[in-house]
Amino acid sequence: MPFGLTKREGGPKMPNFILMLALFLLLSIGLRMIFEPAFLKKIIGLGLFGHAINLSLLLSGWTKPQYPSIGRAAFLGNLSFENSSDPLPQALILTAIVIGFALTGFLILFHLMSERENS
Repeated sequence: MPFGLTKREGGPKMPNFILMLALFLLLSIGLRMIFEPAFLKKIIGLGLFGHAINLSLLLSGWTKPQYPSIGRAAFLGNLSFENSSDPLPQALILTAIVIGFALTGFLILFHLMSERENS
């Protein structure tokens, strides 16, 4: 196998190296921006850091290529629990995205209100 590509149980090749590189870049850039003195850079860094956490959750829960819970297998009539993926990590990531979006909106509003008070 080429560097960074693995074959898992007869499924398609997954570019582990590329996904790990993306995870490392998101984590490092997010942490770097969190420690910047500008508040807007801190907000953007927090968003990047949240995306890195979501990507790490997605990578840790992926064992082999499977069908979604509802999809092709459901329409073909052979839906079973062995052929479908676990929806719990997907639900946790979706919840984290929604909470991150609300937190980002609150922080931007807080920044705008503090700028208005100071000027």
